Amino acid sequence: KGKSPFKDPEYISDLRECEACDYHYRYGKGHVSPLLRHMGIPGQDNTVESAKEMGKYFSEKFGGTIYDILLNPTGGFISDTTRSGEYMYGKIDVVVEKGISLARKLIGEMNGVGGGGRLEMDVHSQGGLIAYNILTRMTAEEQSMISVRTYGTAKVIMTDICAGAENFVSRSEEHTSEL
Repeated sequence: KGKSPFKDPEYISDLRECEACDYHYRYGKGHVSPLLRHMGIPGQDNTVESAKEMGKYFSEKFGGTIYDILLNPTGGFISDTTRSGEYMYGKIDVVVEKGISLARKLIGEMNGVGGGGRLEMDVHSQGGLIAYNILTRMTAEEQSMISVRTYGTAKVIMTDICAGAENFVSRSEEHTSEL
């Protein structure tokens, strides 16, 4: 009580792990197609460990193929909620910057822009805000290669900034009026 959330041992541990692996973790072996990549972005209050579990889960669901996770260190509920508010106003932080770099790297693995590839993003909660900020900073050509699936997202993704979007939300969530 009364302590900074940024001194929370779990946050410091998450932050160090994110920095050590450049905010990115890769699961699985091989790709289904040379023109398909998968990327996940977890939501707020998810530790690096739970993000890795998300990567492992999706890799297994896609037959053990490579699945890339953008790591998003948690500072706890209050800190993460504050970051979500900042993301709503378009804040670019290290997580968004690393997400842009990762998306561009994966596009590059598929022969780059115009190479006929597709990057599929799976995002949860705060990950929807991060994905939105990533997408709005990419070129129209890059956006045309990206499809997004959101799960309980904090930001509904529309197809004006990507090739395709599926938003899985509860009808009781306030922002579903955007759909």
